[in-house]
Amino acid sequence: MTNTTNKSTCFIACIVRCNECEFSKNKGNVRKLCNFVKCANPKLIINNMTLQIKKISTRKEFKTFARFANKLYEGNPYYVPSMPFDDLNTFDPKTNGAFDFCEAEFYLAYQDGKVVGRVAAIINHKANEAWKVKQVRFGWIDFIDDINVSSALLEAVAEFGRSHGMT
Repeated sequence: MTNTTNKSTCFIACIVRCNECEFSKNKGNVRKLCNFVKCANPKLIINNMTLQIKKISTRKEFKTFARFANKLYEGNPYYVPSMPFDDLNTFDPKTNGAFDFCEAEFYLAYQDGKVVGRVAAIINHKANEAWKVKQVRFGWIDFIDDINVSSALLEAVAEFGRSHGMT
């Protein structure tokens, strides 16, 4: 899929309006997913509910990312809670040696201001070179039971890969 700056394209199979996206200069309804990963203020309005995928960068956002699964699965007897401080160390290039040959971006999904999902997009350059592939991976994916949220999170990973030359 080719991204352009004068059209909004949408992965979600419903009609959406992205009023604030810098890429939707046409100001109209479109049938493809807004290039929300690149937007300054990425928002999709789906069935009168705002869905926002945000690339995170602050310590506070990383703490929210690390704690999300524990909140989502709270009370589930089959879930083994993670230790957020361990995850924070894993996400930090200063404490995780994998960042010497990997790069990653982390995303949170918000619906009407509430966190409803998370995902990490990861490119392992060493593995890609050894296997002669151009792949992006994902991890730490958790979300509410909503196809729009899961689709938008996976599209964020795919866009990260495309923007880094992955196929």
